[in-house]
Amino acid sequence: MDPQTTVVVVTYNAARTIGPLLDALTPAHERLGTRCVVVDNASADGTLDLVRGAYPWVTAVPSGGNVGFGRGCNLGFESTQTRYVLFLNPDAVMSLAALTTLETFMEDHPRAGACAPAIREGDELQAAGLLATPRTVLRAAVGLRKAYPQSRPIRPGEVPFRTPWVCGAALMMRSDVFRSVGGFDPRFFLYFEETDLLRRTEAAGWEIWAVGQAVIDHEGAGAAKDTGQSLVGGCIAEHYFESRYYYLTKHHGRVAAAVTEAGEVAALLARAALKRGLGRADSRFRQRVAAPLFRGPKKVS
Repeated sequence: MDPQTTVVVVTYNAARTIGPLLDALTPAHERLGTRCVVVDNASADGTLDLVRGAYPWVTAVPSGGNVGFGRGCNLGFESTQTRYVLFLNPDAVMSLAALTTLETFMEDHPRAGACAPAIREGDELQAAGLLATPRTVLRAAVGLRKAYPQSRPIRPGEVPFRTPWVCGAALMMRSDVFRSVGGFDPRFFLYFEETDLLRRTEAAGWEIWAVGQAVIDHEGAGAAKDTGQSLVGGCIAEHYFESRYYYLTKHHGRVAAAVTEAGEVAALLARAALKRGLGRADSRFRQRVAAPLFRGPKKVS
């Protein structure tokens, strides 16, 4: 039987988590021939040596530097010849059962361009539908409880549903679809690269699905915490806000992106002043103005 899926993992100082991920994928390789490509972004903790020494069935590719997540995924995809590609974060664990469930779903739904499983992060479930727009960014800034009206958790075992966005921590795509839409935009160093990719996939006429019958575990934000850099919502603030600004500029226009960021800052300032008047602390405004404003990531040469 020819393998159906190539798993692409991009690592950066992931020696602590890459072992459990590859251990969990080994049965899929042994029974189905599932392939795995690990692209290492110049880790300093021995990640690449660990993969090469303990998992000879895995193709280990040094990227030559810390090129970011999207560019690393594109590099890993270059040798993909299988029908499907699964982009998997290095702190995720996917079983054989979860992988075959996603493959079967894609076989049964020929208009599905991409799908994702239910993702457990400790006691929490990753939501689908968290599509960033100027409206949702501003709704979140003013503190609306339902800032993202289309969001809902992917519950283990539930019936699959269509959605405009799923988390990129475990994302399966048809290889020909990924190729036809141009892969990940390499200008996104980290964050929003899957949002951009899924938006282009849906615009090309393909469907995005959440598949709760497949379940994985994901540590989430572990690598970000290890960097020691300023975080917002578990994300590295510098990369998060630069990527978001570029995403909004790319899909909504430069004026809309600038107005959104200005409105966000104004809303956070108003909330901070209100809470100060009530004797309550609110650090979100200070965190936001300390991060990049009106600036996207540098262009990739």
